[in-house]
Amino acid sequence: MACSKDYNETVATKVAIQKLWKKRFYNQAIKLCSLPEFSDRFLENHTPMNSVSNSVSNSASISNKIRAAFAEKGRRKTQARERIATRLAELAASGQDFSVEELWHDLQQVDASLGRATVFRAVEMLVNMGLLNRIEFADGSHTYRACGDEHHHHLTCRKCHRVVDVEICIPDDQLVEIGKQTGFEIEGHSLVLFGVCADCRK
Repeated sequence: MACSKDYNETVATKVAIQKLWKKRFYNQAIKLCSLPEFSDRFLENHTPMNSVSNSVSNSASISNKIRAAFAEKGRRKTQARERIATRLAELAASGQDFSVEELWHDLQQVDASLGRATVFRAVEMLVNMGLLNRIEFADGSHTYRACGDEHHHHLTCRKCHRVVDVEICIPDDQLVEIGKQTGFEIEGHSLVLFGVCADCRK
């Protein structure tokens, strides 16, 4: 039985996304992923592309949340903030960690007039809103990562700075007990884990 026109168009879209992804043209892939024919139902039934599609969808979601965060804070839409949101979406899609300096230097390649202070303020605002995670290392340095919505912590290698996401967390009953013992109303927590990875122990 011949495939429908819509099905063929969706397959073509997926192939185009895969090609862009392999070449690391993440922003173009994100734009294609937002097209109407790129449906969730199709993704569920075509597993070979699921990992790519999920990463692109996640980064597009992060990009939209960042733009919404700027608007929520009363920050008018500017070319600088648009470029920051786009670059952060690309970093989220590729799974890359970054420092403010690295992000600023990346953006300077596109817009030399973009100031470091503008980038720093944007990153700090997004950290405070929970859209970026600050990853602390044993030596006192840190990087940032767009991790999405799920609560988790990070395990870092003090030698090579490798970062691993971990879902182990402090049980709620222990947090309640800590609150009782200290007289605090606990609103959140951050667990810092560090050690030496298997590769660095060789």
